[in-house]
Amino acid sequence: MAFEKGNDIRLSVGNVLIGGQQNCSINRETETAETTTKDSGVWAESEAVGLSWSVDCDGLVVVGDEGLEALEQAWENLQQVDVKYGTAENYKTGKAIITSLSSNSPSKEKTTYSVSLQGVGAVSYTHLRAHETLRHL
Repeated sequence: MAFEKGNDIRLSVGNVLIGGQQNCSINRETETAETTTKDSGVWAESEAVGLSWSVDCDGLVVVGDEGLEALEQAWENLQQVDVKYGTAENYKTGKAIITSLSSNSPSKEKTTYSVSLQGVGAVSYTHLRAHETLRHL
């Protein structure tokens, strides 16, 4: 059995890899609406009414990094960004809005960054095999 390694997961904005990454996560959530009635008894009932996704990433600031510069420029211009999250062969893509972009520069330590991106619309899943072309799952 093979396991995915965290070190293999990367975040790119457009075609530019963000440098210095240490942690990266994709979050998928389901919006629900309560459907509990008097007939439900003591158990609450709900139904799924929407889906959303987001990506969070943090790491060390690499001086002159094109990925961080692309994020800063998109944030300043209120632009959506194309996001790619995963490995070279197995990844998720979609459009996102930068909801948070911060840096922290403590005394005697390296400067770090943190970015949060909220998905806009659907996220696509792509899996490449050595003998195949692009295929969306």
